[in-house]
Amino acid sequence: MQFSRLMFLLALAAISSASSGFLHARLQGHGAPAVLNSNAILDAGDDEVPQVATDGSGNWVALWYSNENLGGTVGTDWDIFFSRSTDHGANWSDVSALNSNASSDSEQDFMADISTDGAGNWVVVWDSAENLGGTIGTDFDIFFSRSIDDGVSWSAVATVNSNADTDTGTDLGLQNATDGRGNWVVVWRSDENLDGTIGTDNDILVAHSTDNGLSWSYPSALNSNAGSDTGSDEWPQITTDGVGNWVTTWWSTEDLGGAAGADRDILVSRSADNGVSWSAAAMLNSNAATDSGADHGPQIATDGGGHWVVVWWSDDDLEGTVGTDDDILVSRSTDNGMSWSAVATLNSNADTDTGTDLRPKVITDEMGNWIAVWVSEENLGGTIGTDRDIFIMRSTDNGVSWDSPATPGVSNHADTEPDEDF
Repeated sequence: MQFSRLMFLLALAAISSASSGFLHARLQGHGAPAVLNSNAILDAGDDEVPQVATDGSGNWVALWYSNENLGGTVGTDWDIFFSRSTDHGANWSDVSALNSNASSDSEQDFMADISTDGAGNWVVVWDSAENLGGTIGTDFDIFFSRSIDDGVSWSAVATVNSNADTDTGTDLGLQNATDGRGNWVVVWRSDENLDGTIGTDNDILVAHSTDNGLSWSYPSALNSNAGSDTGSDEWPQITTDGVGNWVTTWWSTEDLGGAAGADRDILVSRSADNGVSWSAAAMLNSNAATDSGADHGPQIATDGGGHWVVVWWSDDDLEGTVGTDDDILVSRSTDNGMSWSAVATLNSNADTDTGTDLRPKVITDEMGNWIAVWVSEENLGGTIGTDRDIFIMRSTDNGVSWDSPATPGVSNHADTEPDEDF
């Protein structure tokens, strides 16, 4: 299990399922939102893109990037800030800089990702152009810091990509995951050529750790065709079932030797040895050879019991069955990512809607229930506006079919029939 997903699992606990089988989100007794960063009254910097994780035992860590100088103790460049809670989020510590060089660095640290193994170990990775006192270049590299005391203290900043002192490529778009058994894997996209062994197009790079993030393997290309491909591979997502299976998915313009077009498609690769080796890059969206739409932003989740679901957004018309507006697509695997079902639309109104649907997320409680949420400009037949709203679908059969939950204050005008089984 990827323990950073616990924050989503706990959020799902607040959504109850009625006996009728429809999901009812209840808004009862909600207070006003509170400010997490304790310096909010006095600070003048911008705080951006929060992330939060929990170990399931009361410890929570929230982090974000900010150009606040914390009363002059750090500069106004972007740094990684954090706050922690030991009482299930009821109270939070004062804001601190997580990157230990915040008081002396001058380059930008941003887009951090956090995960924990639930046993006291936490790893944070982020993108940075800092040269670490001249020991590495000012190209973007993958930085990390780890905590072995539930976020009380953090190790000195170091690089995940151990070639940072010699590489010149840009490393961005990272994500990290752990199986809770000492193994951690970080994936990212890069135009680094790895000492001339691959090209300078964007490929997916990977590094793994077997000692809870203390040390990392030399970065390697995760997409096996990196030495010969010319397409751009971008923004990988990774998860694990905690029992040896890891799956990474990303979008790519690579045509896989003519097997897929040069439009953006969703590719996938899997590892059965904790990220040491990866299967050949393959098409996840089964229509990749014939579609012409652009597929973006895949998100992946697993229940740890053999079921895997990937969602993404696309303007492909699925051979004329839906329009060319962006819709949410879905595919599932029951064999740990070796094969994937035919592409289907997750938003059941895809054949009639005209609004843009994008940026989906998917999560499961590991008991057969799955929730997908996304951003939409669809007006649901004029029943709501065309501003961006948050839409939701759910599955109670491990992603075989999806239906529309009821929403307080909004008539459910969307089609509530399950999507076609696949």
